[in-house]
Amino acid sequence: MSAWRERPGPGAGTRPIRVLLGKVGLDGHDRGVRVVARALRDAGMEVVYTGLHRTAAQVVRIAVEEDVAALEAMGVSKAFGVDTPLDEIVGYIRAQMHDRIPPS
Repeated sequence: MSAWRERPGPGAGTRPIRVLLGKVGLDGHDRGVRVVARALRDAGMEVVYTGLHRTAAQVVRIAVEEDVAALEAMGVSKAFGVDTPLDEIVGYIRAQMHDRIPPS
């Protein structure tokens, strides 16, 4: 199993928000998740994408390996539909993480 990671762009803070994106299913249609990954990276977040053809169990395993499973313990849980505006996704993640990230 492999996942690719995009680091935040220039000007990002010292402690970027880390986001794991998973594409569950056997089809090869990953354009949407790649667009979301780019929008989050452009917003200064670190993006970990699990890749194509993953089962839910594989995505969970990658989440644990990448140390992002702590989000569940913080109560963060959200699924975005295919028509969700990118600004809404970025805003939701920032709002959820704002009070949870300790200062650098």
